[in-house]
Amino acid sequence: GADAVLVPKVSAPADIDRYQSALSAAPADLQLWTMIETCACIPQLDAIAAKARMTRLSLFVMGTNDLAKEMRAKLTPERTPFLPFLSLAVAAARAHGLAILDGVCNEFRDIELFRAEAEQGLQFGFDGEGARIHLPHKFSRRTVSYTGTHDNDTTLGWWRTASDLQKASAESYLGPMHERPSWPFIRANSASIAQIAIAPAQDVLELGSEARMNTPAVPTGNWSWRAPEGCWTEALADELAALTVMSDRGNDPLENPAAKERS
Repeated sequence: GADAVLVPKVSAPADIDRYQSALSAAPADLQLWTMIETCACIPQLDAIAAKARMTRLSLFVMGTNDLAKEMRAKLTPERTPFLPFLSLAVAAARAHGLAILDGVCNEFRDIELFRAEAEQGLQFGFDGEGARIHLPHKFSRRTVSYTGTHDNDTTLGWWRTASDLQKASAESYLGPMHERPSWPFIRANSASIAQIAIAPAQDVLELGSEARMNTPAVPTGNWSWRAPEGCWTEALADELAALTVMSDRGNDPLENPAAKERS
């Protein structure tokens, strides 16, 4: 028989209750999966996810195409207008023990684009087998990779709140962290095949959540962090320089080859 029922257009917790009632006679192990694809559901993601504790609900599936249509927004490979909503959905799912699947890639025949469209933030790579597409060994050349973005917690901040499974998975992949995960993440990122590798200053400086730049959907306390005076030491410059040389990143990947020849 079926393992799950996937339902569309959930907009409120009451929708989950109605589906739960409709499945009352179904086998006890039948799961309820729901599409996250309406503007109405975004402010209620936490309340919807909380239904997992008392219903069959076990999985969110991001419906980015329908969400883009409702928002009248353009769905590009970068998915910039949708990143806050994706982050909120992941946070709600994690808080209530749900699994979550990303939206579809519309240009699925383009394998390079298919891989590039997946968030390449290493912080999203350690939550199970399906998330391993975000790890460096899965990167394609035409990728911008980063340890985290302005909308994520810093790597150290993430580590301090990560689950035991996430920490064990990270250390299995990157080696022992000794409670200092930032530079192992940076080294893996830089050593990847990605054309451009980015490390936020907060990770280079090994700072925690106090240095987080932005928290999506929180109206205050954002964009105020500044690098402390005197933080850019000669020792830190030497470490960055050595990593740049060893990972063959001493070039500008965006520089026009013809301009380089003329210079």
